[in-house]
Amino acid sequence: MIGPHFSNPPVWPVSTKRVSSSENFVMEEGGQIKKTLYYSLCIICQTESEEDLVKNPISHKTVLNFIEERVKYGDWQYSEAWKSLSGISSDQLAASKASWHRKCYQDVAHTEKLKRIKER
Repeated sequence: MIGPHFSNPPVWPVSTKRVSSSENFVMEEGGQIKKTLYYSLCIICQTESEEDLVKNPISHKTVLNFIEERVKYGDWQYSEAWKSLSGISSDQLAASKASWHRKCYQDVAHTEKLKRIKER
């Protein structure tokens, strides 16, 4: 048995490398648990894939705003990203040369999808 809740370890898609283990979480002041953000990976999905990261991204504030909105309205697909990104400013992301996959950005910043989530 692996861990208290798994008889088998979780299986991730073969085409992506997912950074996921207990050492990727840190306890912050006030007892909040925060997920480690790897700036060398897509800041939205935190995976490596065949798709390249966007070179010279400029929409860090937009990404943060959309992820926050989506989680706020119950789109839990982005809750892991928000655990990593909450408390980080767009200026910090830009200074760290944080980037994303074009597809991840298109999905998170899709205004019609956000509109439907808000209407639920």
